[in-house]
Amino acid sequence: QATKPNLLTIAAIAIVATVTADFIHEGLGHGGMCIATGGQPLVLSTVHFQCSADTRLVAAGGTLANLAFGGLFWIASRAVKQTASWRYFFWLLMTFNLFQAGGYFLFSGIGNIGDWAAVVGGWAPAWAWRVGLIALGTFIYFILFVPLALRELRPFLGKDSKIRVRRARQFTLVPYLAAGVLSCVAGALNPV
Repeated sequence: QATKPNLLTIAAIAIVATVTADFIHEGLGHGGMCIATGGQPLVLSTVHFQCSADTRLVAAGGTLANLAFGGLFWIASRAVKQTASWRYFFWLLMTFNLFQAGGYFLFSGIGNIGDWAAVVGGWAPAWAWRVGLIALGTFIYFILFVPLALRELRPFLGKDSKIRVRRARQFTLVPYLAAGVLSCVAGALNPV
């Protein structure tokens, strides 16, 4: 029998996981690629990184870091069996990183803005690259990552079918709202 989830604990874990995923994307991904390619970091915030040499590799670095760390956190979430809080933390880190990576392909393909628009910018035919980003993002996000995240969430839901849906909402909606509020507050306090 799984214990009743504490919503404040879920929100706190979600806030730490959100900040960690953002740092992985902006700091380790873009920042690491900037330094690796000989550039100098200029600006780092929760939603933006600027390098002295904005190259395609620097633009791709955030998503590539999210993919790599998402995989590592998936392994960590499966390895931690004793502590539900730590396992859930790694599940959220996996989910935030993988969804950020898959969603970025969609975002850039649909809006022609963001990291992957910078990666494919100037490649011809432009419409084909945008359609390719949309297709890749759709596949990664909805075919690979959503089913993986849902499957890995099952241990937190318990066996009782009466409470599984309620717990699923608590373990997904609370982090979604906490991450959204944090992003809005951080964006307001630290505009690009």
